[in-house]
Amino acid sequence: MSSLHSNSATVASADWAFKQMFKLEADCRSPVPATQVQAVGQFPKLFDQFPFPTLVGSAFLKLGDLFRSSSNSLRFHIAQVFGASSKHLPQITHTEELLKRVLAVLYSNDPIARVLALRLIGNGSIVFAKYPETQHGVLLRFQSTHPLEIAAAVQTTQSMLKYSPEFLAVVWKTVIAKACDTQMLDSARTQLIRSLEHAAPNLQLSVVLYDYCRTWISHPESSIVVQNATMETWKAIIQPHNRLRLEDAEFVSCYIQRELASTRRAALALLYKWDPSDQSSDITVEDKVDAIRSRLVSFVKQEYEKRSASMDIYCIRLALAVLARIEAQSLYPGTSECWELVEAYNCWALKVYCGLVSEQASLLVFMQTELSNSAMDSDQSINMSTNGKIRDDVGTLSYSEATYRQLISGTLLATSIAKVLDQKEYIKAASDIVARTWRIISDVHVGIDDSRYTKRFLQTSWRWCKQMGSAQTITKELENILGCPNECIQRAIISISSSGEADNQLLLSCQQHIAKLDDFSSLSDNEQRKLWVSMTAFLAYELNRGDRCETSTTDSAIRLATDAISRWYSHLLNASDVPEQKA
Repeated sequence: MSSLHSNSATVASADWAFKQMFKLEADCRSPVPATQVQAVGQFPKLFDQFPFPTLVGSAFLKLGDLFRSSSNSLRFHIAQVFGASSKHLPQITHTEELLKRVLAVLYSNDPIARVLALRLIGNGSIVFAKYPETQHGVLLRFQSTHPLEIAAAVQTTQSMLKYSPEFLAVVWKTVIAKACDTQMLDSARTQLIRSLEHAAPNLQLSVVLYDYCRTWISHPESSIVVQNATMETWKAIIQPHNRLRLEDAEFVSCYIQRELASTRRAALALLYKWDPSDQSSDITVEDKVDAIRSRLVSFVKQEYEKRSASMDIYCIRLALAVLARIEAQSLYPGTSECWELVEAYNCWALKVYCGLVSEQASLLVFMQTELSNSAMDSDQSINMSTNGKIRDDVGTLSYSEATYRQLISGTLLATSIAKVLDQKEYIKAASDIVARTWRIISDVHVGIDDSRYTKRFLQTSWRWCKQMGSAQTITKELENILGCPNECIQRAIISISSSGEADNQLLLSCQQHIAKLDDFSSLSDNEQRKLWVSMTAFLAYELNRGDRCETSTTDSAIRLATDAISRWYSHLLNASDVPEQKA
């Protein structure tokens, strides 16, 4: 009976929806332009409320008829409807019939009408892009002399390539020819060059495009936006069969010293694709590598010279990664200059965080003066509390969000560079930096839902230490931070214990805290947190041992944890008569 009622309700709603569609169609043919525009604007809402394939197909065909016979002002709004309701277009079953109506306008004598037809095709590329008739019609529009029509053809081509990359095999010669035309608007050239990113899977086309990219960048009439777009496309087509050559890497490295940040970022992202291991030991090769290396070092030091808020850590990471690859090829034996720059950043970030160095101080000046003359060890800096960082009664540390993120980003920078250098001494040094950062941020009160940044750092650094075989550097620190106020650290301790990767010393410490802390009334906040984290971590470890653990051991852990919970519950009931505190 309920199914019959449901079917009748569906039929009633469908009937009402079709009545609404016919009413909107009638309003669209009204002699009043305002009524027409208002009716056309109601179609997206109708599609969202009643996404029936029959209704959607019929409505779009009616819009196609209206597009073919209406004025340009109404055609503009119909094209907007296709863009707003593009997710419903795949439900159309008679796409060819709809396309015929649009192509009739595309081949008209009115250039504005052709522009609007191109816009509509671009908005409906999800269903129109695969048809040869559409591809041929768009390709012909590049021969126009009307600037708006060429701009519309460029935008439509870019939209079609998202859904039909095969279209590039038809249009690539025209696109490259237009991209070489310096008389075109920079916006149109940029879109054309960006559309060529789809050539990456095509072996022959990507090889042809490789040489064009350098030509477009080096052309004296190429603007900054065109150069940046070309670098992005060049980066996209770099594949194992089409690697960045040394002479091109040297050419790109010149752009990392430009004043505009977007150009530096694009150049470094492209240079990051370069693999120094492909080079031989020829003298000319070494000279070119030396030039790239010196530019990278100079760039990093220029960034270090800025204030902390102005430094671009993304560009620094890319530059140091390329520098580390060069040094990893044994081209520069001895102490790694790249690692010295990484260590300097971490030491500076730590002292800024602890208030020993001003946030406005230059890192480059710090390297030249305080870093070499400082007698204070990094671990001694952790317990310092100056410049507004004050420990309260529960052990939390007031901190600056900016300096906190600098500390974490410096740690992640050390892990990525140590992995590239791939030497034991650097991996050990990076592992020590990770463990030190865990210990430092454990004093910061961060809730589970407050900082995705902290949780991501803990996951990434722990995964890196496991991969490098140095997870024990973190597990050794966990014993000392069991009672920390940082909830993300607490969750990490429990997760590590649950995975069975906690060391014996940590488990022994957890058992001691659970068994010996009997006087709950005298516990400080730190000891209370230590009790709960110890109990949860130990219980998680025992319960997740699987078939390898003995039942008696698991039962003893459960009894121990249950007894502690019951005693703590009794303490809460007797501690206060205030209902809120009991809850």
